[in-house]
Amino acid sequence: MSDDDVKVSTPESLAAETSAAENALAPAPTAMNVAIASRQFAEVKGMIQLARDFPRDETLAFKHMQRVCRRKRFADDALYAFKRGDKIVSGPSIRLIEALVQGYRNIDYGFRIMEVRDDRSLVEAFAWDTENNIKARREFWVMHVRETKNGNYPITSPRDIYELCANMAQRRTRACIEEMLPVDLIEEAKETIKQTIKGGDGKPFEDRVRSLILLFDEVGVSLDMLEEFLGHSIKALVIEEFPRLRTIYNSIKNGVAGREQFFRVPPPSSTIAEPRVKETPKSPEAKPEPPQGAESTEPQASTGEGMSAEDKAILEGAQKRAQAKAVQDKATSGAKPEPASEAKDEPQADADGDVVDETTGEVLSEGPGESEPKPMSQEEMEAIQRAEAEEYEAAQHQREGVKDPTDPANGQLNLGDKQQPASSGGRKPRQARGTKPSK
Repeated sequence: MSDDDVKVSTPESLAAETSAAENALAPAPTAMNVAIASRQFAEVKGMIQLARDFPRDETLAFKHMQRVCRRKRFADDALYAFKRGDKIVSGPSIRLIEALVQGYRNIDYGFRIMEVRDDRSLVEAFAWDTENNIKARREFWVMHVRETKNGNYPITSPRDIYELCANMAQRRTRACIEEMLPVDLIEEAKETIKQTIKGGDGKPFEDRVRSLILLFDEVGVSLDMLEEFLGHSIKALVIEEFPRLRTIYNSIKNGVAGREQFFRVPPPSSTIAEPRVKETPKSPEAKPEPPQGAESTEPQASTGEGMSAEDKAILEGAQKRAQAKAVQDKATSGAKPEPASEAKDEPQADADGDVVDETTGEVLSEGPGESEPKPMSQEEMEAIQRAEAEEYEAAQHQREGVKDPTDPANGQLNLGDKQQPASSGGRKPRQARGTKPSK
């Protein structure tokens, strides 16, 4: 090649150069790798050849679908539902899709884990129609995290990681298979499933309703929540509503959707009840006692109508004593006596302050008596002491037979005639209670 020649690169030449460079950098294939690749190629070639040798029969596939979907136990778990906005969307479950593939034939499906890292895994879900050589695949990453209501936490166990990847791959696998199956076959299967659920398995309708209520109760849906969702009482349930309710139950049981998406869940109540404070009855407020000398503001006793003669006498006595107490309090407090016209019926107090009933002579209340004497002076005290000493000496002489020099018979001054002051202070002796004083 001369210097004037110019090298022109084409896409084919660039691809060849790139492939040569990769082959040069890639390690040399080992015997084991060559054997594995050869086996996989042989399996794929054999599947394609078998599919061409034994093509599917759509008539047989349709009959197989009807035969399977008419089984009551299979139909109960064949549909799922989830809420999208204000609408409830339903579709075939993975179990129904697997049953349709078995009748349709020549479809290979599944998932494989392509790569595993510390915190994530790369997963591929696929479905391959070997007869028509059409393949659908989904690649996605699965984080090694378990999601719970109390928060997320990482998982490290290989078993937990595989189960998490399989659960995530199940939905993608179902979507890939649906691309391989005819649409009319899937829709016809859904209608057959609904008719099977409506028809039941020979049980009475009431027993089927009761069983449905128990199933919803197992997934946390109460009867009140169920009736609120239906918009009527459970007694008004009709057979046409069974497929939808059964589909919703399957979705909640399999974890496709939560019960909050279909039903209004009441807020959880507190498990710890607050202690109730027992209210102690309020004690009656003590009424303040009226000050001494003040008139009582309490209502007066009854007039005694309808009472016996004995009860009237007791009542009259109590009223008289109360009036006497009021008169005594007025006298001691220095209050002015009421006019005669107002107190003419009240008993009067005597000179000692005692209130006596004029009719019976009973002392209703005692007065303070005469005023206390004034304190004696020193001279009076000495005189009293001398008189007591003289009386004591006279008594001693009389016992010993000695003449008393103070006796008048002996010509001496009799000191006994001298008036001695009363040791009691000059207070008049108190009259016995209950007797009328003599005037």
